[in-house]
Amino acid sequence: MSKRIVGAVAAKAHLAPGAYLSKSLPPPRCFALAPLYDHLVTRHVEIKFLNDDGTLGDATLPAFFAAVDVELWARQFLGDLDHFLAALNPAEREGQSERAMLARAIDSKQAIVSGIVGQLQSVFDCSACETDPDYQQALQAARATLVQQLQLGLSKGYDLPVIVQHDVASTARPGESEVCMQIPAPLRTYPALPSVVEQTAVASFDPPNGLRQLSLWTYRLGLAHEFAPQDTLRVTTEFNLQRGVSRRQIPASGPDLFSAMAQYMAVAEKLRKLLSVPPEPKSGERAFYVNASQTFADLVAAVAKQWRIRPPHKSASLPENDFVAGISHTFGLRVAYSKSRQAIESVSLTREPPTAGAEKEWPELEVLLEDGRRVPFLAQTPDPSSLAAVYVPANGSEVPAFARQTFQLAWSGLNVSTFQNARSRMSIVRNESLLYDPLCPENATPRTNPVFLLRTAEEVAGNSVAPLIERNDAQDMEGANLHEALESAFQSLFPSDSLLATAPVTCQLDYCYELAFGDGLPDGNAPGRVRMPVVFYPDKPLPGMARALANAGQEWIDSYQPAHEGAGWILNIVLHSGLEPAMHPLIKADVFYRIEEQPPRTHAGARVQ
Repeated sequence: MSKRIVGAVAAKAHLAPGAYLSKSLPPPRCFALAPLYDHLVTRHVEIKFLNDDGTLGDATLPAFFAAVDVELWARQFLGDLDHFLAALNPAEREGQSERAMLARAIDSKQAIVSGIVGQLQSVFDCSACETDPDYQQALQAARATLVQQLQLGLSKGYDLPVIVQHDVASTARPGESEVCMQIPAPLRTYPALPSVVEQTAVASFDPPNGLRQLSLWTYRLGLAHEFAPQDTLRVTTEFNLQRGVSRRQIPASGPDLFSAMAQYMAVAEKLRKLLSVPPEPKSGERAFYVNASQTFADLVAAVAKQWRIRPPHKSASLPENDFVAGISHTFGLRVAYSKSRQAIESVSLTREPPTAGAEKEWPELEVLLEDGRRVPFLAQTPDPSSLAAVYVPANGSEVPAFARQTFQLAWSGLNVSTFQNARSRMSIVRNESLLYDPLCPENATPRTNPVFLLRTAEEVAGNSVAPLIERNDAQDMEGANLHEALESAFQSLFPSDSLLATAPVTCQLDYCYELAFGDGLPDGNAPGRVRMPVVFYPDKPLPGMARALANAGQEWIDSYQPAHEGAGWILNIVLHSGLEPAMHPLIKADVFYRIEEQPPRTHAGARVQ
């Protein structure tokens, strides 16, 4: 095995991920402590509470702990243990009870050190044993270094973000005055949940220019998160949701590190007060201090015993009603900051292959600033089939960074006949791609060891939203006759290759005539129209509707012989959702067709030539 030196890098918790930049040195091995739990723990635990004299009560009471980041508990516990061991220095405490408690606490510390050292693993899961035959020896060397750090102080050793190994022979080459590298530092602190700011469904064009724009809508999603460089915001956008039922397992719980740590945290504050100032030997409070010290040693022993016992995560939920999406796609959003972290340089989206029917172009993206301004970011990829896109500020503007970043994503040009409602789900995955390149997110990088991945629960953006587009200004439709005009209008509004078969329409065909026709009114406004209902078809399938309306309209013309000058047809059409029993309307619109002078029919139905 080539000689390697092992160093503990005392980096900050938010050390940015990135590639190893030195071209003259081989990449180092990187080791880090794996998180105790890969999820926030929610559980009922039986707890004993602390008596005023420093002893634990005999009775147990149920306590409920929700969404606990055990890493924060562990750091507080290890700091308390360091302080306790320093306070029980045998040079200052000569009592037999103190010596016994000190010996027991030291034994527990050694067990905890052994458990912590077992958490040290390679940051990358790259089949290291196959590509690096010396991996196991290297891991042992790294763990030996960590033991030294933990013996000096549990809390300080536990907070080391990464341990790096590199060859002794690796030195700077001629012309290279210093080595420049970035070390991937996985975070062990559990990320906060992302939050949904808003989600809306609005018309894409107001006013529309032609029939094709009439039925298009935009789904907007506002979201916010306190991004660490190691965070990926996973967003799943779902369309055409229908109610279904999902069932999730209820996890079984048993004694483990969480239960032991929960017992300690339940009494820690009161215990610290009893142990804060040791009383004089002849003080009447000495018995309380000794009791509290004994209780602390007992709790430390229980934590040490359970340190390695952590059951695998199972989602905790009762059966619940949920929704099933007809179309969905998922992508990961990452933010790249400037070196000073004062500005956002880019935002990248990396998506999974979408489900059938969701092959849409990349969403529009805006960054919302604290003063209410919106800064558009533009995608730099021209290929909509790509699985990665990098967004940069429009016009090269500088976008200030904030602790909590707020974004708005927008999917425009959705046709109501194909996309009838929408909803998003989002979660945070931490440490997923530590060598992520913000300029080339599609590049392959070493896979992070799965033990370092932290995932939040999914935050669902409430109920689905659906558009309600109301168009009162009649748009013109064209055709050689009413039938052709209606067929063309329906195809423009609701393309037949994407129309949901379950979506019904309600159509009302009105005869109308202008109060003033010709060039319109003197002020340039459109002339007023008087409408007379002719035929009404409620809640019918769209196929065949154009012919039925045209035939009914022609029969009315033949029967009543109305005036043609300044006359026309106005079709009021309402498309309902085909996904909800309540028949939610998606669009209400009027379209207009001018009636041309036509010769009357004979009694046999043939026109007079």
